[in-house]
Amino acid sequence: MELPAIDESDDEPQSRLEAEADSESARMNLLLDRIQARMLRKDADPEDFDEIWDEERERLRIERG
Repeated sequence: MELPAIDESDDEPQSRLEAEADSESARMNLLLDRIQARMLRKDADPEDFDEIWDEERERLRIERG
C-alpha cells in the first residue's frame, strides 16, 4: 500500500498577514529561548525575568536591524 504524497505547500503562508504572523512567532520563540537559556546559565530568580526580557529584546532588535 502506497502512502499519499505530502503536500508541503500547506505549511507555506497563504497571505502577507499569515507570513507576518509566522515571522513574529519565530522571533518571539527565539527571544524566549534566549531568555530561558540566560536565566538557566545565571541561575536567575523569576524576578529577573523582566530585566532579562528587556535586555534580550534590545539585543535581538540590534541584531535584526
